Amino acid sequence: MLKFYVTLLSAAAIGMVGMFSNAIAQTQEPTGDDQRRVLGATNLFLRALSVEDFSGAYRRLDPALAEILSTENAAQLWAGYVEQGIEFENVTPRALTWYADPQGLPEGLYAAVDIGGSSAAVPVVCGYIIFRVAETYPTITRIELSTIDAATFDQITDANRATALAQLGCR
Repeated sequence: MLKFYVTLLSAAAIGMVGMFSNAIAQTQEPTGDDQRRVLGATNLFLRALSVEDFSGAYRRLDPALAEILSTENAAQLWAGYVEQGIEFENVTPRALTWYADPQGLPEGLYAAVDIGGSSAAVPVVCGYIIFRVAETYPTITRIELSTIDAATFDQITDANRATALAQLGCR
């Protein structure tokens, strides 16, 4: 049996999991500064995870997400990823999508950063990070991370690999 691991952290209720798939695309273009800030925030978050600075990573969370995810629970979750063999220094941004005023969230500009990477123990790491693009700095409102460990990955035939990655939403 193949095992896929998906972790979802959200500042909204579970019933809102699809909210970004139904989001209204932004009508005004984000600035180049918005893009630099979001990608910079993504890299700072991933860097903090790569050096196991979980308190630094936690400071990147939006207050609404931090309200439902304690510092201790976040650190335990992220330490578990590291123990699985995820090397966050190998996880990088792959795509960036913008949303304005998504349903169910406070008004504003949001960015979805698709991420992906690999390591020997975990050859597939993919997912996305949703940022609320505030005036001061972008904050994380949602994180979804999917992984396939090496033993499972080796069981997936080349013919089925693209399908398996698509099922996880990997880019």
